[in-house]
Amino acid sequence: MEPLKELLKQLNRLSRSILNELGKNEPSLNFLNEKLEERGTYINRLKNVNGIKEIESLSSEERSSLKALFDEFTLLNENIQGSLDQILNRYQKELADATKQRKAEDGYRILKEPDISYY
Repeated sequence: MEPLKELLKQLNRLSRSILNELGKNEPSLNFLNEKLEERGTYINRLKNVNGIKEIESLSSEERSSLKALFDEFTLLNENIQGSLDQILNRYQKELADATKQRKAEDGYRILKEPDISYY
């Protein structure tokens, strides 16, 4: 069961590094892309593990260890998704504000009486 355990450890390591990068003010998109691709290869490897019968033969301590690693992976995944959602919402708000600002500025330049209904 060591291959499965190692895959989960690597996935958790990569997930933590992604989460740390997402926590920065300006996360590096190149870094995130690289780590997400690397994480995808580990997930594909995880899909190909044929160890269900082996899992059934594990001791309760070993099962507990694998479950803890998988639970950590699940929690990290949820945190990554939450961070990405927050970043997306922030950028959507910034884009909406910039669009309003641009429309207002265009209105000041074009009209004698500016249209301030955007505010």
